[in-house]
Amino acid sequence: MSMKAVTPIEINEVVKSFSDLISKENAPLYLELENEPDAAELDCTENVDRKIKRNGGKAQNGWQIVIHPFMIEAEFHTVWVDKCEKMHDITPKNDKNMDTILFLPDSSIKYENKQINNIRKSLVEDKLVDDLIDICDRYFETTNRGNLALENQAIILSNLSPEHAQEIMILRMEKDRLLSILDSKY
Repeated sequence: MSMKAVTPIEINEVVKSFSDLISKENAPLYLELENEPDAAELDCTENVDRKIKRNGGKAQNGWQIVIHPFMIEAEFHTVWVDKCEKMHDITPKNDKNMDTILFLPDSSIKYENKQINNIRKSLVEDKLVDDLIDICDRYFETTNRGNLALENQAIILSNLSPEHAQEIMILRMEKDRLLSILDSKY
């Protein structure tokens, strides 16, 4: 989301309490990136399915946790678990400088070929951050309405009704505006 979003450098009280809000089943752990040659960004479940077909093992659903200067965020993510029960993140990231993720295993979350909204929590007392979280939730709902929930790629606005396309554009612009302000502020 933000240019300043990074993997937390330590599992401190902020990260622990955020993780506990999501799932008390497991603790978050660091995983090194092990990009598979045929793996695509944002296709973690498909990447892991292909890896299982080639090498066995299983999938583990959960959350990749990142931290912004003003917010902590968890994004649905799937990693590959080898036959020795070791977890591996095989999905490339759009941030080429990222070589480690913080992963929170969560077996309670099921992937049903539909997008799953991120979980966000403000780290500061700032109405703009609250507004950003609200806009992100509204943007997710709008961009995942109906059959769009099954898409894992860029939305082609010309394929939508003019009203739906306009709603998405307005929310995207507002999200970008708030992020720009917050990135310069923090």
